[in-house]
Amino acid sequence: MRLDGKTYKEIAAEAGVSRQRIQKMLSPPPSIRCFVVKKFGGKCNRCGIFVGQSGHVHHNGDNPETYNDIENLELLCIGCHRTAHTDSGYLSTTYSYGTQTVDTRRSSFSKCEQCGYRWLPRQLSLPARCPKCQSRHWAKVRL
Repeated sequence: MRLDGKTYKEIAAEAGVSRQRIQKMLSPPPSIRCFVVKKFGGKCNRCGIFVGQSGHVHHNGDNPETYNDIENLELLCIGCHRTAHTDSGYLSTTYSYGTQTVDTRRSSFSKCEQCGYRWLPRQLSLPARCPKCQSRHWAKVRL
């Protein structure tokens, strides 16, 4: 069902159980999760930020035969995991404030001028450092 593009909440509603229970049932077992964390040294496979045990285990592809195979799993930070599950790098979240609905859709990737790395920031404000090279001067063009 997860491979059909349904959310954990939708699957839980159909099964008559909580979203948390469905998420736990469909997630890789703890031994596989620990292996993935060790395999990537606790760092996000895409941007290199240290995430340790709090990283997200991401399934590459949607083939049901290889969905939970170790070779198909990677460790990602929350920002890279969100980017992996969005179309064209868009973050789209809708917030409701009483009668007003605000859609915060952005597609602006940040680019480090020091190392050339591109990423989608987690916050709407400018990041303090490049997640890859840790430069504080990531937005300044190198002369």
